[in-house]
Amino acid sequence: MKEKSEVEKQVEVLEMPMSNTPHLDKIRGKYIVKPCQKSWVEEANPDAKDFALFDKAEIWLCAPRSRDIQDAVITKISKEEQAEFESEMNLQKGTMSPFNQIFWQKHINTLKIPKQGLTLDCDNNVKHKMFYRLLEANGSKVVFGKDQLSLNSSALILVENEEQNAKVDTQKITIKTKAFAKLAGMSLNDKIDFLKVFREGTLKLNANSNPDLIEATIGNIVDKSPEEFLANFDNPLFKDYVLVQDLISKNIIIRKGGTYMVNGGEPLGTSILDVVLQIKDKKNESLKIALKAKLENTK
Repeated sequence: MKEKSEVEKQVEVLEMPMSNTPHLDKIRGKYIVKPCQKSWVEEANPDAKDFALFDKAEIWLCAPRSRDIQDAVITKISKEEQAEFESEMNLQKGTMSPFNQIFWQKHINTLKIPKQGLTLDCDNNVKHKMFYRLLEANGSKVVFGKDQLSLNSSALILVENEEQNAKVDTQKITIKTKAFAKLAGMSLNDKIDFLKVFREGTLKLNANSNPDLIEATIGNIVDKSPEEFLANFDNPLFKDYVLVQDLISKNIIIRKGGTYMVNGGEPLGTSILDVVLQIKDKKNESLKIALKAKLENTK
């Protein structure tokens, strides 16, 4: 009978069901592994096809050399895991030792990550569990989650939990659905009030603006920033912010030298929040009534 090749043996290992492996069972989950570094062209223009000629290129990750122990590699595999790996993969005892560089330098024991990425199934595939440990062993080259990526812009590889990503996507859909439902129940005046206070009125839209522009602007906000849209309505001071912006638009409250003040009167603070809290304060109820009266006289 013809002896099986090394590749055929490895295929058999991948297809073998997992047995009783208490330590390897802790390495679980499905992970999306993909390159995360961008070229300067992609940074300048996200639509650029800078790597079009290199679509078949791969990033190879193997067990890195140890800086502290001569002739050893870093695997992040414990002794207990090593024994279970060797048993599951039909390897002789000691094959996966960090001192066995011949084993760790083989191409079949190197994780090859294409441009489009790949998925590691650590629930069902013993070799994928080994690759997950190698990802951990590669230190700052690999980040686990986009929150870590923001702290390590020089990383080569991004690893994301597929299940966690699905939950995040579901949450995003739920939030956006809620935001569009809120938008559907808003009148034109409601939308104008919202735009007055959104990001402190920096969009400069009001009742005199084109209704189509108002609709398009608020629709774009809901689509791009549904959480921020809903947060404005959840703010218990929303109506007070609307009042303050109306007072500012009529020059009843003005800003002078970095300070907001009643036109011809006392200072109210250095930010719009300061003004809102001053007017909201019960001890300033008479001031609030006087300002509202001035506002009514401008209509």
